Amino acid sequence: MLNLKGGVGKTVVAEALGSTFAHVRGDRVLAVDLDTDYGNLVDRHGRQSSLGIIDLVSDPSVTRYLDVRAHTSMNDCDLEVLDGPDYARTDRPVDRDDFERAMSIFKEHYSLVVMDCGTGLKNTMMDAVLRESRALVVVTSASIDAMKETDMTLEWLRQSGYQQLLDSTVLVINHTERGKPNVEVPKAVEQWSRQIRSERIVVLPFDPHIHEGKEIILELLSKKSQRRYLEIAAMLADMFPKTVGE
Repeated sequence: MLNLKGGVGKTVVAEALGSTFAHVRGDRVLAVDLDTDYGNLVDRHGRQSSLGIIDLVSDPSVTRYLDVRAHTSMNDCDLEVLDGPDYARTDRPVDRDDFERAMSIFKEHYSLVVMDCGTGLKNTMMDAVLRESRALVVVTSASIDAMKETDMTLEWLRQSGYQQLLDSTVLVINHTERGKPNVEVPKAVEQWSRQIRSERIVVLPFDPHIHEGKEIILELLSKKSQRRYLEIAAMLADMFPKTVGE
């Protein structure tokens, strides 16, 4: 999940989409908070562990799944979330080495990892994140400033050598506020369809449960929201590398 624009609902989409994947797949799915500006993924998920990614990569004894599980929080859909750094306890941000160490652990124990990224793209950690990614979800809201930042995000990816990843991108237009948006969404879809295939542009409806700002419970989302998240999950699954025998 990424965009140069903050406040567009990346974290909400990460939580709801990760929960959808975990519910449907029935295997281990992990979402990781990589927002360097103190993300709140675990707050929208439900906190069970006070540990996070810095604790995980700093402990050389972490090898087994149960070691990793001690650092994560799991919801009723069996989605696990690994929190970012607790900046009340540490000034250490997640760097490239931390991310690469964490990914080496995740690959041993999880079939799918959802990464909730912040707004900063021009750093070595994000370079490592993008190189590990097999698909992207670019999240935007139905506002003029978000559209401009989304255009910049897509252009930055293209100019920075990630065109191939753009070919595996789903663009999510998220209605974060009740009422009519200040942009014409159909026109926005038409504009972005010149860069991303139109069937991979998904409009999420305003959802009262998400708007409450509390822990997200998948079954409390509107039926339309649930269908949209299933559609996004299916699009992404089609883009994942196929294993032998599939």
